[in-house]
Amino acid sequence: MKALLYGEILWDIIDSKPYIGGAPFNLAAHLSKMGINSTLVSSVGKDALGKRALKEAKKRGINSTFIKVHPDLPTGIVNVSLDGAGHPTYVINENVAWDNIILDQDLMDDLGKNGWEVFCFGTLAQRTKENREI
Repeated sequence: MKALLYGEILWDIIDSKPYIGGAPFNLAAHLSKMGINSTLVSSVGKDALGKRALKEAKKRGINSTFIKVHPDLPTGIVNVSLDGAGHPTYVINENVAWDNIILDQDLMDDLGKNGWEVFCFGTLAQRTKENREI
């Protein structure tokens, strides 16, 4: 089976510690763990967290051919605060790499050549016009 996932790859920052995430990334990692060929389409920044995200994708068996490094925007982060009972509050930063996923015509052509059986997109990635128009 071949799964194509489109959308956010980000870091949840909890008590100053980063945790890799984003629904499409998480799903790709879980599918890969089950032996399913998972390809993620996303963008990260050309920063330390972006480099680390690409390493995490590879480590988890995600095909990262279509995860591009954005030249201008940082890797996405979500600041997570926990209250006394452990309930989270999220601040999802805007104007980050996955808000403007890089997908040129050559990549589109390559994507079209594969026989995808599953397609899933992240809801957060739809918040920008650029991503909705792809």
